[in-house]
Amino acid sequence: MRYALTLAWQEIRHTWKTPSFYFTAALFLFYQGIVLAVTLALRQHPLSPPGPLLAPFFGGPFWFWPMLILVVVELSHNAISRERSQNTLDALRASVLTPHRIVLGKYLAMLATWTLLWVATLPLLLFLWIILPPDVTVPAGPVLTGYAGVVLVGGAGLALGLFFSSLTADTRLSGMLTFVVLFAFVLVKIMTSPAFGIVRDPNLMRLLDAFNFFDVLERLSRGFVHLRDLTLLLTLIFAGVAGAGRVLGAGLRRRSRWNAVDLGAWALLAALGFALVFRLGWTWDVTGRPQLDPRLEQRIRETTEPVTLYLFTGSPSAAAPFSPVPELEVHLERVCRKSPLLRWERIQAASSGPRASALAARFGLNLAAMEADSTGILEGRLVAATAVRHHVIRLSDLFVMDVREDGVVFHGVALQSALSRGLARLQRPDDASWCFTRGHQERQITDTSAVGLARLAAGLQFSGISTREIDLLSPVPTNCRLLFSADPQTDLMSAEEENLATALREGRTGLVLASHEYNQLPASWKRPLLDCHLGFSDTVAEDPRQQLRSGEPGRFLVPWPGRNGRLLLTRPLVISADRSAVPLLTTSDRARHIERRTGRVLEEKTAVLAARSGPDCASRILLLGFSDAFSNDRLTIGGQSSDASMNWLLTQLRWAAAEPPDETMPIFEMEHHKLVLPQSQVARIQTFALLLWPLFALAVGLWVARRRRA
Repeated sequence: MRYALTLAWQEIRHTWKTPSFYFTAALFLFYQGIVLAVTLALRQHPLSPPGPLLAPFFGGPFWFWPMLILVVVELSHNAISRERSQNTLDALRASVLTPHRIVLGKYLAMLATWTLLWVATLPLLLFLWIILPPDVTVPAGPVLTGYAGVVLVGGAGLALGLFFSSLTADTRLSGMLTFVVLFAFVLVKIMTSPAFGIVRDPNLMRLLDAFNFFDVLERLSRGFVHLRDLTLLLTLIFAGVAGAGRVLGAGLRRRSRWNAVDLGAWALLAALGFALVFRLGWTWDVTGRPQLDPRLEQRIRETTEPVTLYLFTGSPSAAAPFSPVPELEVHLERVCRKSPLLRWERIQAASSGPRASALAARFGLNLAAMEADSTGILEGRLVAATAVRHHVIRLSDLFVMDVREDGVVFHGVALQSALSRGLARLQRPDDASWCFTRGHQERQITDTSAVGLARLAAGLQFSGISTREIDLLSPVPTNCRLLFSADPQTDLMSAEEENLATALREGRTGLVLASHEYNQLPASWKRPLLDCHLGFSDTVAEDPRQQLRSGEPGRFLVPWPGRNGRLLLTRPLVISADRSAVPLLTTSDRARHIERRTGRVLEEKTAVLAARSGPDCASRILLLGFSDAFSNDRLTIGGQSSDASMNWLLTQLRWAAAEPPDETMPIFEMEHHKLVLPQSQVARIQTFALLLWPLFALAVGLWVARRRRA
């Protein structure tokens, strides 16, 4: 080892005394100054990507890679080819140095030079840190893993370049081979990207992803150290160095069977270790993320059958670097490590093979809509599935974000609560349904017209809730957790009224009644409400204080109490809720109560627009003074609303169905920087990074050249 280190030091001194090295360093620093400037521009962009502040500086986007590959080629292409072309290789091999020591010494010299180039970028980050606002933090963990990542990826490239340099005396050929192979590792990202559709076979995509340098460096720059990534890089380093040593010593000793067997054994051992590591998928998170909530861990321990989490996302676009989906994937991997019964899989809508299409059909998902969604969030879904059950979660419901005038700011991922609810549904022993009545001219879940409820049913099914229509002429099925009737216009028959009363009296189902301004609820539907002190009044509400547009007091926004959400309603009916009845939605204290028949303003006071039965009522009854908020013309195809109406309704229906309340668990906070720097400070950073620091390296190169001439 001492001889190898001596050779390495001689190679380092030779390189550092060469003016061309400093010119290369100046070009490298200038390019990294450009990358830093682009990173700052990204952080000030309205769509600043989530993640650590300096993650793009360490190789996130494509612009990082050209200079990395070119510098690696420049450092390694003539490591041994130069010795061959100058006829000095035989002298080296005749010395006390063995071929492997020669190769190791040259590799250590190249790795030290490559590391020095990256150490030279530290003043750029230090200068940036000095002028950052005091409230902007730069965690050390992702910065350290980012530097470790570029050193390891560059080290793998140097080892491959050393191997190709040992094969030929032509330095241009060895440089070309190194460039092509390294660029191929980066092009794997394009080949496996669904946006291009080059590779669509899932098994081949999974194999190619194992050699994706692009994603390896992106994970390291975000502070995630995957054992499989380290295994890949170290395998390439050892293979390149060992291969070059084997080539260099080919003519020095007689080949024997032992060498071939030895190489075969090592290859099999490496393949076995590689496969084992990729199967285990161990990961270290240096960002210090909090542990899972104990309640979620308990839910995971109670899981008795295999559960697969399918992450359905759309095709990535030019805005892919801004996506928070990689943050969700990190947490899915953390969750799945808690139990051997859990695993997760990403399904790209654009690469919809037979398996993806079959899964989408099973879960009722629209792959075409997902593929058209460039964000991957609006139409994306997370599906928790067993062999016979599944629960669908919208990705848009998982990400906690603020939409501001200057862009979107992501605060975290609300995965724990949603996943706990999903696992609870999968473990439910019965096949409960939410039932919608028919036969009284009410709105139907099979009606696809503007006033129908087909999209509401689709939204419930996407949430893992089974829906069906029933006729009250027969007894209410025992698996009907609730009865929903929207705008019934005809009276119940005596048999129907008796069946409804029986189901409510036994407490095995809840009743949800919704009506609107132009519907007069028949008397037989009102009778079950009397004992619970609920009822529909004969007035509608207008709220000038909350009106959406000036001059339209009948169309106003109603806040969701205790939540950051609002519902958009149009002239809803006023609910009478007396004694222990619980009001759910109310107007301001200046709302107008307008008589439906005459249009006369009766009074101005707070109006109750939705209410539910209280503790002194034996039945679970929910009254809504509006129904148009859930009709097809107000919802998307997937059953989502532009306001909080759908989420609010889902919460209330779960109460009516006597489902356990959602457990509120902490969100996984997401680091999302939005810098607002004065132009003068940005100009200072750019001047230092793009001009002063590269010029310093260039000046050192000129000084070295002058000394060599002297």
